[in-house]
Amino acid sequence: MKYEKLSEKNISEFKKFFNSIKKDFLQFRKFDPHRRKTFEDYLTSPNLNILLEIEKNKIVGYSAYDTNYKGRGKLIGIGFLRKYRGKGHGLKLAKKVVSILKCAGNKDIVTRTWESNSASQKLFKQLGFKKYRTIKNDRINGESTFLFRLKLK
Repeated sequence: MKYEKLSEKNISEFKKFFNSIKKDFLQFRKFDPHRRKTFEDYLTSPNLNILLEIEKNKIVGYSAYDTNYKGRGKLIGIGFLRKYRGKGHGLKLAKKVVSILKCAGNKDIVTRTWESNSASQKLFKQLGFKKYRTIKNDRINGESTFLFRLKLK
């Protein structure tokens, strides 16, 4: 496995990869103003970074993060092809992102997931995140969103 940041040379491959896994994410029920942007606008946002996990020149996973989200780091998303899930890839990639956010000077990191996503909740707890808020009925299927925070030393 190797890790590399999203760049012009791999952006089209990333779009294909992301389209193959996006059905696994529960969308938000309420309107979110950043959704007005196109996918390309989102990918070129100034603080957005995407770290890719690559095996045999194929993207198998990603993590998106923001180095300065309201003065803190934000783990925006993490996703893998199905055959790579449950094998520790997410934890390794998330640890790399936490390290990057810490090196960027962040004192805490926030993230979110939906209530039935026990795999993400377990991952966040392994990294030391604590749940600090619930947004009720926030997803299109009526599920709530759980917000997590990691305080860095």
